[in-house]
Amino acid sequence: MKKRKVSSGPIREKARTMDRIVQAFGRLFKREGHAGISSSAVARESNYNRSLINRYFGDLDGLVETYIKQTDFWGDTNPVLKDILSNEKTIEDKKDIQDLLQNLFSEMLDNKELQNLILWEISEESDIMKKVARDREAMGENLFSKLENANKEDVDIRALLALQIAGIYYLALHSKVNGSTFCGIDINTSEGQSRINNALSKITELAVKK
Repeated sequence: MKKRKVSSGPIREKARTMDRIVQAFGRLFKREGHAGISSSAVARESNYNRSLINRYFGDLDGLVETYIKQTDFWGDTNPVLKDILSNEKTIEDKKDIQDLLQNLFSEMLDNKELQNLILWEISEESDIMKKVARDREAMGENLFSKLENANKEDVDIRALLALQIAGIYYLALHSKVNGSTFCGIDINTSEGQSRINNALSKITELAVKK
């Protein structure tokens, strides 16, 4: 009969505790936004002593970074993005790009945490959000390397995607914060969302070869 490893219990318990703290941060962030985040608030939400945040994550920024890596659309856990980046071949089918953009649009409309994350990124100067932006750019370079030679002649695919992604962010945030129409389109309706998705597909068809 094999002896049970002494370290396995404490290691699993540490992992569970870290996961609970991250989940507590997520609930607080979804409810309060970045303005309501502090070590004390996370400690109250998680029912753990705030000293555990420093012990397991280094500091509050370490906890924020862990949370973002697990929840951000452009993070390691996005299956759509992960599938594209893990493929050794370059992107030659416009459907891959269409799926990625439409998936981002859907997530921005439905995911309150992602909405709060983008609002935080553009509304306040923050070292941790600057790091998030740098990490996204590094990931973006991996993505753009897959798009090499995919665009039609005289099409700046980076600039085109920048406008589409920024537009998705703004339309989603505008619809959720103000609840009003934009250019006469109600993004909060299925008809409005369908029109935006169709436009994303059309722009990609005009820009990408296949």
